Amino acid sequence: MPNQFTFFYFKQHLFAKLVLGLYLLLQTTFAFAQIDASLFIPRSSPFWDQFTEFAQSAAVDIDLKLTVYNAENSTIKMVEQVKQAAENKTQAILFINYGGVGEPILNIAEQHKIPALLMNTPLNDQRLKPREYYSYWIGSITPNNKLLKTKEKLGPSGAFFDGAQAVIMIYDYLNDKDFIDETLTFDSSMMVTNKQQITPLKKILDAPKTIKYKSLSKAYNPKIQRYNFSLSNITRKYDFEVNNANIGLTQSEIIWAKQHPIIEIGVDGNWPPIDFFNDDNDFLGITAEYLNEVSQLLGIKFIPIKSANFKTMLSKVISGELKVGASISYKKERAENLYFSKPFFK
Repeated sequence: MPNQFTFFYFKQHLFAKLVLGLYLLLQTTFAFAQIDASLFIPRSSPFWDQFTEFAQSAAVDIDLKLTVYNAENSTIKMVEQVKQAAENKTQAILFINYGGVGEPILNIAEQHKIPALLMNTPLNDQRLKPREYYSYWIGSITPNNKLLKTKEKLGPSGAFFDGAQAVIMIYDYLNDKDFIDETLTFDSSMMVTNKQQITPLKKILDAPKTIKYKSLSKAYNPKIQRYNFSLSNITRKYDFEVNNANIGLTQSEIIWAKQHPIIEIGVDGNWPPIDFFNDDNDFLGITAEYLNEVSQLLGIKFIPIKSANFKTMLSKVISGELKVGASISYKKERAENLYFSKPFFK
């Protein structure tokens, strides 16, 4: 048995820092359509400013161009702004039913064939449903009325996150990741339902730019079957950023990790107790446990890709079919083409 095991990486990819002995060196590229969306808010106020900040932070993280229109408490101005955005060829309308202008906005969306996503306030006519009379009204994100009473007793609400959720959903929709198989009418996902949730919610309120919005997107993460915009899930992604202060990542490494929420890693899978698969095809062993620890610190999910044997896995990494390989002993000739981390097992 070789006297040390390590992870190795093909030379031509980006550098990210070693954590617990693991260097991440991988470049995953996404070729998605450039989306130009428009967000319409009724006014500038503490809530709407926060709502907008989260939407803009999400847009930056997932690479969506977002133009924000402030109606300054005028329903007439809001409708005119929607018309202006439509004439300017916006690709998506993210709107509020402010002062009952929801249907006039949907009429504009229908006329220009622009997908529209309703947020925060339902339409006046509760009988109307997305994708029926208004075919370009693709869905809605509105607070759960039952939870609103609880929210009033507990304090802060998570409805400020609806804008960020809408940005992610419209981005996915326009990149062929429709949400119709889930539902067309989403509840605000981050409503506070108990006192224990107030502290984590306040953490998020103070740090909108630290959330890994890209990791919530189906376009960037094809294996996501259902959206999870819950408070617990968002808090976990926030805590990833907090952990960086303890593990010494630089800002560029933090950005890199946020841009690579999922990493496929080649494994032999035939080397117990180092790495192996059980009868249920679960990846187990020392390597798997090590990856789990790193995953908790980095907020990155590792997907093990099993090869028929070690030689096949090594060949796939060298050819570029796989970008990362696990449980590899260091050899001088391999180091000519591959980057090695420090050994995690001797």
